[in-house]
Amino acid sequence: MVVSSDFEDLFANENPEHLQHDTTHSNDNEKKPDIWKILVVDDEADIHMVTRLALSNFEFENHTIEILSAYSEAEAKEILHQHPDIAMVFMDVVMESHDSGFQLVNYIRDDLDNQNIRIVIRTGQPGNAKEQELFRRYRIDDYKIKTELTSERLLSTAVSCLKTYDMLIKKEFSQNKLEQTLEEQNALLQNVNARLIDEIRKRETTEQKLKNSEKKFRMLYENLDVTLKSITDGVISTDRHDRIILMNKMAETLTGWEVKDALNRDLYKVFNITRKPGSSLAKAEMESEDQILLTSREGTQKIIEFSSSPIKNDTGEASGNAIIFRDITEKIQMGGQLARAQRMESLGLLAGGIAHDFNNILASILGFTELLMFDAPKGSRMEEYLTEIFTAGKRAKELVKQILAFARQTGDTLQPVQIHLIAKETLKLIRSSIPTTIAIQSNIKSSGLAMANPTQIHQIFMNLFTNAAHAMDEHGGVLTVTMMDENIAPGTKGAPIKLKPGQYIKITVEDTGTGIPPEIIHSIFEPYFTTKQIGEGTGMGLALVHGIIENYKGSITVESEMGKGTVFTVYIPATTFDSKQNTELSEKKTYSGSGRVLFVDDEAAIVKVGKLLLEKNGYHVSSTTSSLDALEMFTKKPDAFDLIITDMTMPHMTGDVLAEKIMKIRPELPIILCTGYNKRLSKEQAFKIGFKEYIKKPFDKDILLKTVKSVLNSKNK
Repeated sequence: MVVSSDFEDLFANENPEHLQHDTTHSNDNEKKPDIWKILVVDDEADIHMVTRLALSNFEFENHTIEILSAYSEAEAKEILHQHPDIAMVFMDVVMESHDSGFQLVNYIRDDLDNQNIRIVIRTGQPGNAKEQELFRRYRIDDYKIKTELTSERLLSTAVSCLKTYDMLIKKEFSQNKLEQTLEEQNALLQNVNARLIDEIRKRETTEQKLKNSEKKFRMLYENLDVTLKSITDGVISTDRHDRIILMNKMAETLTGWEVKDALNRDLYKVFNITRKPGSSLAKAEMESEDQILLTSREGTQKIIEFSSSPIKNDTGEASGNAIIFRDITEKIQMGGQLARAQRMESLGLLAGGIAHDFNNILASILGFTELLMFDAPKGSRMEEYLTEIFTAGKRAKELVKQILAFARQTGDTLQPVQIHLIAKETLKLIRSSIPTTIAIQSNIKSSGLAMANPTQIHQIFMNLFTNAAHAMDEHGGVLTVTMMDENIAPGTKGAPIKLKPGQYIKITVEDTGTGIPPEIIHSIFEPYFTTKQIGEGTGMGLALVHGIIENYKGSITVESEMGKGTVFTVYIPATTFDSKQNTELSEKKTYSGSGRVLFVDDEAAIVKVGKLLLEKNGYHVSSTTSSLDALEMFTKKPDAFDLIITDMTMPHMTGDVLAEKIMKIRPELPIILCTGYNKRLSKEQAFKIGFKEYIKKPFDKDILLKTVKSVLNSKNK
């Protein structure tokens, strides 16, 4: 590059006093100043000369400078590699190539990963690029045109950049020091923690030994009557031949055997577990613990945990065993409910993402189909085919709603529903489809209302009734349906613990079928879980039921016994709200209108179909797939639009942010939110922000046009 005479004159006319920064002179006893390194990268020697001249006596905050020179991109890279402590770079752009300077910037920021060094682009050929774009694209700190860079400006630029560099270096040093301190403290804490863990383990070992010691059991026998009455666990003692010699009251309750009947009987006749813990308890030298299934004398089953310890005589010989066990059925069931809830939550997140994409796709399919139906000849095959496509699209729309329903991600419009009427209708319907060997008994005593969706209530009953019938398919049986009102108060016995106090409609569906095996009963509400043959079921039925009831803030539980049957218990919150059904005239309405609409969606197909539908019905539509472009269009001509329709989830700027920015300019301008699915922003939250209406994708022609006309009419009143 050639340095212009104008550039040289700028420095020649400068007052020499300006060529140095305000310095502080120091005597020999003061600390020698530190050095800041400044790299000058330019293919013209004159540039290096005038830079050195301008900075020749520079001193700032007890720092002097050392100027390094590079005449090419390659030479600069070598110097940067040799001097990683360079504080600042004055850099030309056009050297070996038209963008050598920018390539060097990328090398510093990316290859060297140096974010502290301050970079000032100094060029004689500014080109057409905007400074703001250059700052954003190349991560530089300043941009100067050579002919404008006087010595004073050069010095002020250097001071500003070196101040920033000094601040970053000090911040980095402080951060490293803090991290070092934290590592040291963490190491100290880990050491203390390790010692505490070791101490705890030693204490646990000591406590375990004490628990199994002979002294414990000797004291147990000395205070046998008091101890056995006060303990809440079941206790059984045996002799060395596994014959029972002692039982407490809780052991009687759990096993179903009275002491007088159990004494001298074999342990496993009374303590009827599904499997033995490996070897004879009387011969076990170590304490054994397990979680197993205990079957009582009456045939009921409970999940228990137990421990067994040998009883030793004075000579140390094992003379029997002591077994301590407790009922943990409720504890295990609560853990299973929590695990199922967590799995359903994960599936809900997945369903939400799928629903969003499906709704965008369906919006395009339904919209373009309706546009084609405008032009299709009445009664033609084309109209017939398009009608079939449109009907299939609306079925897919309902399927997405069901996916979200079972995943508890959304709620259909709720209204007061008479649950008992739907139950009776469903029983009539199922009667004709199940074998005559299955009898139906109903005891419906509730006529209460619940805030629900009638279709979903019908799905609940159909799934529960058909599952019950399937369980009795082979041998027949009785399907019993009961329904009653129940008030749940704090501490109500038998009520699900998660239900809030209040009035509920309690529904039980009971069958006398084969029962559900214990090992799978906790999985029946999971999607795609089924015991039916291929083609008989999808595994979605109970998952859908579970999702609907959870969405209603209700509860569903199941109890089952092999060979005796299964009972599903459902609680749905009741409501005293009564609504009068408003009837509307069924004549066909048209929603044509006029107005200037800005339609914004990041899906090009949705933008196109929305624009065409509105334009065919009298509206003037401007559209874009970028929320940033939409804001720019509006900012340039804020009075050019009567209505904004925007998507919610868009890159760079979401619909709610776009709406807030528009409303700051024109608070009275109506904005409609049109979204496929968004968990973050509900309909109520959208209205609170300032949206006038809320449309769910996929929308059909009538919904879109009716909403637009309604909003514009409200604006004009």
